Amino acid sequence: MSLQNTKKHSFIVFPHIALCLLPSVALAQQLIVADTSGHASGTYDTGTADGREGTALIAEKSGNLLPGAEPVVIGTGGTDALGIHADTAGTVTLDKAPRLSTLGAGSHGVMATGAGRIKLDGGHVAVRGDDAHAVVAMTTDDGRGHVVLTDTTLASAKGTVLLAQGARSGVVATGMHATQGADATAAGIAALQGSEIRLIGGTLASDAATPLLRVEDTRSRISAHAAFQGTARGTDSSTATVVAGGTLELHAGTVLEGAGFGVAAYDPGTTITGTDATLTAARGAGAEAADEATIRLHGSRLTGATHGAVTARGGTFEATATRITATAAGDAPEGPSQGVAAMAGGTALLNAGTEISGSNGVFAAGGRVRATQARIIATGKPLGTDTQVRGAGVLLAPGGVAELADTHVQAGGEGVRFGFDPQASVQKASATLVGGSVNATGGPAVRLTGLGGAGAIGELYLREGVTLQGVDGRLIEVTGEAGLPAELRVFADQVALQGDLAASAGAVLDLSLVNSRLEGAIRGGGAMRIDAASRWDVAATSDVGTLRHAGAVAFAAPAQGGFKTLTVHGDYTGEQGTLSMNTALADDNAQTDRLVVHGATAGRTRLRVTNVGGAGAQTVEGIQLVQVDGASAGAFALEGRVVAGVYEYQLFKGGVATPDDGGWYLRSQDTTPAPPPAAAPQPQPEPMPATPPSPPSPHEPAAPQEPIPVPEAPPSPVPAPAPIAPPIEAPPQPAKPVQAPTPTPVTPPAHEVPVPPAPVPSPSVSPPRPLYRPEAGAYLANQAAGVAMFQHQMHDRRGEPDFAGDTPPAPVVWTRVLRRQQDGPAGFGQLEVSSDTSMLQVGGELAHGSAGAGRWHVGAMAGAGRSDNHVGSRLSQYHAKGKVRGYSAGLYATWFQRAATQGGAHIDAWAQYGRYENRINGDHLPQEAYEADSWSASLEGGYTFAMPSGDAHAWFIEPQAQAIYTDYDADEHVEANGTRVGSSLAGAWTTRVGARVFGHAGSTAYPRVQPFLAINWWRAGKGNEIAMDGTSIALGWPRDRYEARLGAQLRFGGGWTGWGHAGWQTGSEGFRDIGGQLGVNYRW
Repeated sequence: MSLQNTKKHSFIVFPHIALCLLPSVALAQQLIVADTSGHASGTYDTGTADGREGTALIAEKSGNLLPGAEPVVIGTGGTDALGIHADTAGTVTLDKAPRLSTLGAGSHGVMATGAGRIKLDGGHVAVRGDDAHAVVAMTTDDGRGHVVLTDTTLASAKGTVLLAQGARSGVVATGMHATQGADATAAGIAALQGSEIRLIGGTLASDAATPLLRVEDTRSRISAHAAFQGTARGTDSSTATVVAGGTLELHAGTVLEGAGFGVAAYDPGTTITGTDATLTAARGAGAEAADEATIRLHGSRLTGATHGAVTARGGTFEATATRITATAAGDAPEGPSQGVAAMAGGTALLNAGTEISGSNGVFAAGGRVRATQARIIATGKPLGTDTQVRGAGVLLAPGGVAELADTHVQAGGEGVRFGFDPQASVQKASATLVGGSVNATGGPAVRLTGLGGAGAIGELYLREGVTLQGVDGRLIEVTGEAGLPAELRVFADQVALQGDLAASAGAVLDLSLVNSRLEGAIRGGGAMRIDAASRWDVAATSDVGTLRHAGAVAFAAPAQGGFKTLTVHGDYTGEQGTLSMNTALADDNAQTDRLVVHGATAGRTRLRVTNVGGAGAQTVEGIQLVQVDGASAGAFALEGRVVAGVYEYQLFKGGVATPDDGGWYLRSQDTTPAPPPAAAPQPQPEPMPATPPSPPSPHEPAAPQEPIPVPEAPPSPVPAPAPIAPPIEAPPQPAKPVQAPTPTPVTPPAHEVPVPPAPVPSPSVSPPRPLYRPEAGAYLANQAAGVAMFQHQMHDRRGEPDFAGDTPPAPVVWTRVLRRQQDGPAGFGQLEVSSDTSMLQVGGELAHGSAGAGRWHVGAMAGAGRSDNHVGSRLSQYHAKGKVRGYSAGLYATWFQRAATQGGAHIDAWAQYGRYENRINGDHLPQEAYEADSWSASLEGGYTFAMPSGDAHAWFIEPQAQAIYTDYDADEHVEANGTRVGSSLAGAWTTRVGARVFGHAGSTAYPRVQPFLAINWWRAGKGNEIAMDGTSIALGWPRDRYEARLGAQLRFGGGWTGWGHAGWQTGSEGFRDIGGQLGVNYRW
């Protein structure tokens, strides 16, 4: 609109209208006030007069028109015939519900120009002509016009309801109720050229195919308050259009509903803001911001059809605590709806508390979507026969960028979908998810399809705890099309991912894990990198292109998925990472997880192996864990122990038969070299006779041949962990060389015929020897300690026989302490066992008496002991510790043939029950705990003979024999690694045959010392064995042991007697047992 002034009249140019204000001429039915005040009352009807002559009320030149006694009724029928006009500072104030009606074209109901002011209280304004507006406030050279309406009803058939035009002109409408007809060609309410309109409450309903609200030009503004409600019923209408830097403010429950399109903002500086507003569009987008315009909503509701909101070309859409909905299900011409779309150059900011829903959630195609603490819901469902994307929570096209922070995505299809247009100039899109979650119920959590041109790349950044969940565990998928490659680069930082990743042929899926964890499989993977703080739990057989590994790669337990293989089609680089594998430890055919590298290996990797139900077995070639087809420069080192049953497994590079194959194997065999076989004896020549033989016959040689020397057997090669040759049948050893018979002379040939050397027999190759683990020795040592802890002889309990019979039978209590240390081999000499046992036993007689010349004693006893066992492997250098805490209770009985002397026979018997708490602690293995108990009984007999001696000393010898039976039973125990451990042989019969020599001085003075020397031969029963997963192993201590004891008894007087000894046992295989005992008893 432009304004031009002349001396005679003023022309106001408005779209589609031209209003001519002629010089003032007083007509009937008009009321004009100028430079004075007047009152309007009653009816004013200008008939068909046009222009100024047809205008009913005019206040100009500071004229003031006030309400009169009667309500005002105005009617005009001419062209450009206004109902009320205030100009050049004129003022019109009407109350009592004035009624205005105009019929002609350009005949506005109320118009304020040139600093004129109009105020209506109640009433009704209706305009019916073409380009006739109900209310107009306009700025001219004389000033700005203002109109104030309160509870006024407005109706415009073909024009605008409220129009403000020009700098600082304005309309304030409170409680207005307005309608606009379908034939209107202008907006329902319009603020143009720096004007302002305030809507406080009220309603506006329009049937026109025009914007309900329109704001144009810088500083132009419409603000709606107090639940203003606007309804655009035309299907081609829009609820608001703001352009050229205008501002639309929607506050306090404002509602804009449209059967057509929603609010739209265009051009730099243009702004639409909504607070607690409800905006609805039945067609198109609920809100559109483009060309550097901005739309901001807070605490509002926005509903569109194709889009809840769309932004493009530098436009910005921002929503906080707002609910945004796109309703189109996908059958519209525009296709599936998008909750929020950021097209080329557009930006969508979705702040805390905002919820977005649509067939697809948010869409970025050349634009940027940034969501913080928002919620995105994709309601669509994928259709197998449809090429359109439905149900994607985040949809990206070329140039699109999505940045989600602490935002939750719920998708009926894929969570994040990358799609590319082959015609797009930019073939790249990226999504960044920081915190929050993505849950896809109709596809993978992330999918990229190869519909782009060459170089189509998607980048996915996952950070700070974001979680992804796809249907059926489908996490990330990349699908390539023929001739249209697809590549997705995934960067995960501080996230835990669960599910599978897959790329089809021709597609590329790269993955980088930083301080993150992946639980799932990868099929068709590309370049993969795992940093030192990251972990991949391989849930199923997987393959990747290359692998740089600094963290942890752990194969999931087999369970129903079976053992798995990780294939690296290119190169593998270990960067101090850990590879954890599952193996059913057995022989060479054991089932196991495997790493297969078709390229080369480099760097260093730590290898952990968990036994899964394997009982262990002897290997030959070994169990291959790592296969390397290229250059095998990488090193794999076993971390922790690998044990099963009685076997210890170690890691070796190369097979036994193929030492240069580059693979890595587990072997359960002793790799120390076997002793070289003895060299075959050299054949000796026939001794020469003293007398020369008879002359040779024609067939005899002239002289006997010298014996052909046989080379010595070569020394055995020393393996390093060198591969051990597979077992082969040793050739039969040659028998002792037979001396050559006396040669028969023959006619020598014309020349000497060389004699071929005798064949050298191949050296024998010993079969592989098993490698035992030290825990087996610890179980054995615990068992041996439990069996022997409370075994004893009569003299261990009583001391020496009574001194010279000068002490009559009397009640007695006693106690003894014992300490012994045993050392010996186990596991065919591979294990070294050291056992330290301490024991305290107490007892007392319950009854005693005489029977003829003899006497008898019956008593009870109880004991407590501990044994600390240490086992070391000479081969693996691992160690294990066993601990036993034992408790016992029992009864004993003794009979002496002669009560008054030290000679004669004795019989001693005891029986007791023992309970044991056992612990096993192996290097780098969990502690194992189990319990055992035993029943044991002993029968001992001996006879004491007096030896020739003088009066000063008395000496005796006492042959003895003893049999002990022990029934030891340990609970069957299952180790943390699954090995079942139980007793195979323990206790049974133990026998002893020996003799004691003792003596004392003839004096009866106190104290009195009685030294002794005992020699015993102990013989164990069937041995000491345990079974680990069905394989038995023996302690290896000798069955026959030889013992010497040296000790003494000391009688103190007053009923007190003490005794003690030091003992030493020896046997084969380097066994030794050194111990000692102290005891004391009291008689009364």
